[in-house]
Amino acid sequence: MGVLVLFESMPVITQLDVLIVMYCGVIVGLGIVVKSGGAIDGIEILHIWFNRNYRITFDTFLLAVNVVIINIAAFVFLLVKAILSLAVY
Repeated sequence: MGVLVLFESMPVITQLDVLIVMYCGVIVGLGIVVKSGGAIDGIEILHIWFNRNYRITFDTFLLAVNVVIINIAAFVFLLVKAILSLAVY
């Protein structure tokens, strides 16, 4: 929590949703997070448990979880925001 205080004074780069999607897509697409040994959203940890108990492949599990998350986001937020978050991932 204390680390987040360091980012409080940073200026906003852009307010355009399309540019935000492109920036996030580039960062994730380059594999900076994954190549450095990090997990993008914690789904990998859940998959290990589901794979031990139910023998579900990672791509099937990831698709199912993302469908649920995007559907919830479409109802809570606007459909446009859900589609933009899908473009980022």
